[in-house]
Amino acid sequence: MIDLSEYKILDEHCHAFLPHKETARNVSLAQLLHWTNAPEEENTNLLLYRRVLRELSRILTCDSSDEKKILEARDNAYPAGNREKQIEYVDKLFDDARISWLFFDTGYPSSQYPDSYDADPRSLSEVFAKQKFNFIFRLDELMWRLFKQNLPFDDMLDRYTRGLRKAVKQDGCIAFKSANAYCFGLDIHDSDEQDAKKAYEELRQKGFLTVSIGEKMSKFPYFYPRLPEPIAEEKTLRDFLTCRGIEESIKLDVPIQVHTGVGDTPIINPYKFNPIYLIDILKDPKFEKARFVLVHAGYPYVEEMGWLVNGFPNVYTDLSEMIPWMHFGIRQKILQLMEMAPMNKVMYGSDGGKFPESYWIAAILVKQELSNALQELIDSRYIDEDYAYKVGGWILSENAKRVYKV
Repeated sequence: MIDLSEYKILDEHCHAFLPHKETARNVSLAQLLHWTNAPEEENTNLLLYRRVLRELSRILTCDSSDEKKILEARDNAYPAGNREKQIEYVDKLFDDARISWLFFDTGYPSSQYPDSYDADPRSLSEVFAKQKFNFIFRLDELMWRLFKQNLPFDDMLDRYTRGLRKAVKQDGCIAFKSANAYCFGLDIHDSDEQDAKKAYEELRQKGFLTVSIGEKMSKFPYFYPRLPEPIAEEKTLRDFLTCRGIEESIKLDVPIQVHTGVGDTPIINPYKFNPIYLIDILKDPKFEKARFVLVHAGYPYVEEMGWLVNGFPNVYTDLSEMIPWMHFGIRQKILQLMEMAPMNKVMYGSDGGKFPESYWIAAILVKQELSNALQELIDSRYIDEDYAYKVGGWILSENAKRVYKV
């Protein structure tokens, strides 16, 4: 049987995490593994939660059938306020999964979220002392910071462009990231600059741009039907700025990640997160030299993602978010992606963040389910064992090194 358990992991898409600034302490481990504020009875009956308990019992050497003892052992190993033991616990998890390198998306947590903390390289170096890490710069976070300053459009656009260049040239970020799928969808169209300017100035006069996405959702619970005009204007503006970010990624020779597929409820736009909506952008000659990394495999639209990765030489994808949240369904989805996607264009990511087990369980599951998927391809006479191990190495680390040029 194919066994990738000893392969090192490069986690190509995840989020910064600092135990001493963690706000998840007041939330159960079961709730952290759920996307919504569901009743605890739902949380504890998620199959992903049950798998996490079994894996924790293994590395904490306690009874796998006693949930209470497992959680007590976890709390003892990872006590609030004890930084030394917290780091020791993170090391234990990461050593177990052989996680050696992480690419952190700087846009979450952020100033738009109540549990924000800065991706301070000095603090992260203490927590991730054994791992390499790099940063991916979020376009949307820069937009938000500039919108809050209430600048004239020309000044805002100039600072936006300079901010993107600084992120790569001075701060060493290795890619950009767009989360335009949230609220505004993936049907991105490059607007005329004058149309973008008109939308911006109208929104600025209304004070709409200084309200964060989270606040908009809380103030206007029916975000889309009640506010069609401001949302349409903001989409015009954000599409324009996203396209300028793609152009800068070409000039700076860095990839641009694009969120596709499911995301946090209720902010994500479920009607427009299918990656197929990106087709106009991907066909635009202006962007044919961009390196698009369509993250999250477009889940649940994995087959559409496979077709895009197959059809466009500058399009890549990763498995983040689908792993670990789809748990036992991962093998099937990997195989669906492999129906068309070339093996040298698929990367591993966890979308981990907020709590250390998220990175760890994702790495455990991807090695198991990718091994199973590759074994199935061997048994079906599509590939041989040597090629299977080569593909395992590509997906778990080598493809990301090549695509991001690190």
